[in-house]
Amino acid sequence: MNLVTRRGNVLFLILLAVALFAALSYAVTQAGRSGGKDISDEDARLAASQILQHFTLLEQTTERMRLMNNVPANMVDLRDGASAPNSLCITVDCQLFHPDGGGATAKNFFEYAHPDIVEPQKGQLAAELINVPEVGTSSNDIALRYIVMQDKVCEALNDKLNLPGIITHSDSGGETYHPWSGNVLSFIDSSTVRTYGDDAGEEVLVGQRTFCVRRGSQPWIYHVLIPR
Repeated sequence: MNLVTRRGNVLFLILLAVALFAALSYAVTQAGRSGGKDISDEDARLAASQILQHFTLLEQTTERMRLMNNVPANMVDLRDGASAPNSLCITVDCQLFHPDGGGATAKNFFEYAHPDIVEPQKGQLAAELINVPEVGTSSNDIALRYIVMQDKVCEALNDKLNLPGIITHSDSGGETYHPWSGNVLSFIDSSTVRTYGDDAGEEVLVGQRTFCVRRGSQPWIYHVLIPR
């Protein structure tokens, strides 16, 4: 075997190794994003605690950023993997997840997402404008959420908050999804945001900043980050 042939073989093996590594990395990433297997009751309680702690940390960080940088509620930018920029925020001072803004880190919980439901954003932190009666004023609230989570995690979180394990919710009265992004002034006072606590069977959500509801077969976890 001549030198050229040997070099060609070595190059081929290197390229093959790189390709195999890339394929393995992709498979691991996809497995993580697809949601974990059903978990035990103990692990569900641990998951609920981790999610609540993350909400508390983000709430405290948001309050500090708003105070130090003089950021009004409508300028808070929650851009991250599942949320687009707020067009009113034109500097990093109002970006919660920017190192020179709030300096917070958005944590995803793919491992606690429902393993049998296909949803690209499941287990991923996102922001939405909602309304919860008696949280703040009657104005709409800026909330964080994790969607399509495991049933046990949802029930464990509600249990820690002294709420019923299963709270069902269906959009009514023309309620629609309003992501906290883009020109928020165009919808911040909309009467069609999703409202939690105004329908029969979900009265326990009145005045509740954190909760999990079941939308159809999908458990969604919410936390009102900024009451208005």
